[in-house]
Amino acid sequence: MSKTISSERLDVVDALRGFALLGIVLTHFLEQFYAGPPPHDHQNYTMHLASDGFFDAFVNIMMRGKFFMLFSFLFGLSFFIQMSRADARGSNFSGRFVWRLVVLFAIGFVHNCFYRGDILQIYALVGVPLLLFYRANDWILLAAVAILMLGIPRTVEKIINPSSTAQFDKQDQPDNPDEVVYWETAKHGSWLPIAKANATTGFVQKMGFQFGPIGRGYQTFALFLLGLLAGRMGFFEDLDDKKRLFKRGLWWSLGSFVGLFLLAGILFGVFHLDKILSPSWNFIIGITLYDVANLAQTALYVFGFLLLFVNKTWWRRQMLKLAPFGRMALTNYVLQTLVGTFIFFGYGFGLLGDVGSTVAAALSIALFILQRIGSRWWLERYYFGPLEWLWRSLTFWKIQPFKK
Repeated sequence: MSKTISSERLDVVDALRGFALLGIVLTHFLEQFYAGPPPHDHQNYTMHLASDGFFDAFVNIMMRGKFFMLFSFLFGLSFFIQMSRADARGSNFSGRFVWRLVVLFAIGFVHNCFYRGDILQIYALVGVPLLLFYRANDWILLAAVAILMLGIPRTVEKIINPSSTAQFDKQDQPDNPDEVVYWETAKHGSWLPIAKANATTGFVQKMGFQFGPIGRGYQTFALFLLGLLAGRMGFFEDLDDKKRLFKRGLWWSLGSFVGLFLLAGILFGVFHLDKILSPSWNFIIGITLYDVANLAQTALYVFGFLLLFVNKTWWRRQMLKLAPFGRMALTNYVLQTLVGTFIFFGYGFGLLGDVGSTVAAALSIALFILQRIGSRWWLERYYFGPLEWLWRSLTFWKIQPFKK
């Protein structure tokens, strides 16, 4: 259990984290940082130009859900690195890790006041049970991953409490009054009403999204466990010796992804489950297939990324340019929100719904380029990003070195 990842391989992990953050900024900008269903009158708020449909479809198919999976997987890997390094020193990091999550929750609370889709609070809450699995058998980890990714919690919740999925049995539901109010608040309001809405009704809705029938929180914990398992197995060690493994993983991921789409076509196109089962059961089956397909697609990205990294010198150089961006992931993630919400929300330019996905995509790419360049400049002069430094200092109750 004392095995840890070597320092030179942290570069590829940081590069992979930067890659994940690129997908996240694109997704958030195309959603215009509006986390939740818009009112019926604004259902097509991202559609203004003919090209907007292309960008929406591209992000939905290629990015939405996949890059947060990758981000979550790397969080689990980071947990393993921290714990195993403490093991190597002969110390116990468990208490410090819990406090570290408390600090992360506090940072997430502030971030949530700007963007109700904040994931940091969920990471802080879901990260605590990781301690129970740190020394668990590999098969226990794999079983837990399978149970969570196959949607067993949402199925059990449906059986115990059928009303939990009642909204999916209703057609043409009227607008939720809270959604109408929040749209107007986000579009025209000042920061304080938006922060209040995000910290109250927005937080409750987020908990329902994460731990209700959709169950994104359970999925997040499954990915934490996969990251823990990858660290334990030395997945990112000796990369040049793992080319055959990465190729097999790439083909298995692609085959699984295609197979799941074929399975969905058979279930709903041949056996017509949608006409046999209730809409809520169709939803549960459909979203489970979608989640597992997203996992296969995410694995495809990881194996493809690593194959290019180990085989192509030019690609390796380009990927390593993402490492500083990924090393400052917390700072960059929060900064993306501050910039994005200022562009789209009422306390800034108020462009929510006034521009489409083409413009939003261009803005996100511009911000990514600036952040990538800025991260490299910053880390040449400072040991940590600003929020990383704050998080680390509060974790250890000691001011950490900052300026080089």
